[in-house]
Amino acid sequence: MRFYEDYYVHTTSTNERWDLIAQKYYGDPTNILPIVESNRHINPKDTLDDYLEEGIKVYVPVIVSPQFTNQKLPPWRRS
Repeated sequence: MRFYEDYYVHTTSTNERWDLIAQKYYGDPTNILPIVESNRHINPKDTLDDYLEEGIKVYVPVIVSPQFTNQKLPPWRRS
């Protein structure tokens, strides 16, 4: 299990699923693992394909992608 420094707090609405939350925050409906790992209190193994109850607080980890800089390249490869 990973630990994240920051989280969004999302309150579920009617007919919401893990993949819809992942799509909303990450732009990728298949990236549910960080959200599921951070919300073990919801018992996701029973609800991965089902709709979540309305009004549940879901913690969505903030994922920051490392920024690529050309400073890591050798001088002759930098543009």
